[in-house]
Amino acid sequence: MPWSAFEAVLPESDLFLYDFKHPDSAKHRELTGCGNGRIKENLLRLGKTGKPIEIRIPLIPGLNMDDGALAKSARFLSGVGNLTGIRLLPYHALARSKYETVGRSDTMPDAAPPDAAALNRAAELLNRAGVRILLPGGK
Repeated sequence: MPWSAFEAVLPESDLFLYDFKHPDSAKHRELTGCGNGRIKENLLRLGKTGKPIEIRIPLIPGLNMDDGALAKSARFLSGVGNLTGIRLLPYHALARSKYETVGRSDTMPDAAPPDAAALNRAAELLNRAGVRILLPGGK
C-alpha cells in the first residue's frame, strides 16, 4: 500500500493495527506472494507520526516461529516508534471449512496451532523488542 494511503487516514485515526508476518523479504514473498520492503518502510514512517501502533503477528509453526525469525522481528520492531504492544495471534484452522464452502483449497493444510510452550517462547523472544507482548486471552 502506498504511503499516501496512510497519509489520507492519519488525521482520523487514533490507533493503527499493523500486521507483521515475517522479517525476511524473500520468505515473506514465499509466504504471501509479495516482499515486505514497503510494509517495513511504511511501518517505520508510521512510527514517526506519533500515532499509537499495535503490531499483530500471526504465529504459524514451521513458517515464522523459529528463533531466527522471531529474533529478527524483535530487532526490527525495536526500531519502530510509538508501539503500544505486539499482539501474538496463534494460527488456528477455523477457516478450513470456509475454504471448502467457497470452493478454494487450503494453502496450509498441514499447519497446526502452536502449543503453549511455543507461544511462550515466541513471547520471550519478541519481548526483546522492549514493548509489551499481548497474548491471546488478554494476558
